[in-house]
Amino acid sequence: TTPTVIASGYCGREGDGKNLSWTLDDAGTLTISGTGKMYDAGNWLAVPWIELRDSITSVVISDGVTTIGNCAFIWCEHLESIDIPDSVTSIGSSSFNRCLVLADIDIPDGVTSITFTAHIVNAYYLCDPYPDEGFNNTYNTSCYIGAQRSGDTYNGKTIMTQAERTATSAHG
Repeated sequence: TTPTVIASGYCGREGDGKNLSWTLDDAGTLTISGTGKMYDAGNWLAVPWIELRDSITSVVISDGVTTIGNCAFIWCEHLESIDIPDSVTSIGSSSFNRCLVLADIDIPDGVTSITFTAHIVNAYYLCDPYPDEGFNNTYNTSCYIGAQRSGDTYNGKTIMTQAERTATSAHG
């Protein structure tokens, strides 16, 4: 059976935001397509599909998308897989925070910056980002893909603070 689209909208950051669109189907696949930068949500409540997060089990980002926006998949606790194309060059702040069952993320060679709080470490099992005593969402630096501070790199990718990413984004 072909999956049926149950919700859709726009999630772009260029012009009127319609440079990128998204669909969620009844199989749990969130597909993001179009060309250019993804919307940077100011917080998790501003993510376009946040009300549907419990239905999302996989994400497919189409070739042509160049950034993964801030908070993009935050609180998608049932997200099991994500396909990131080579066109993506930047991963935003808190983009994978609280993706509790996401076991692996293949970061393409095209990614040149990962914002400091991207929270993709649980994919690499470098630490337990959810200890019983609670998760420090801001400064638990041992849980950030092996980097301790801005400017460090992981697998050739530069780690940036949110302020640095914002300044960089403003210039390109």
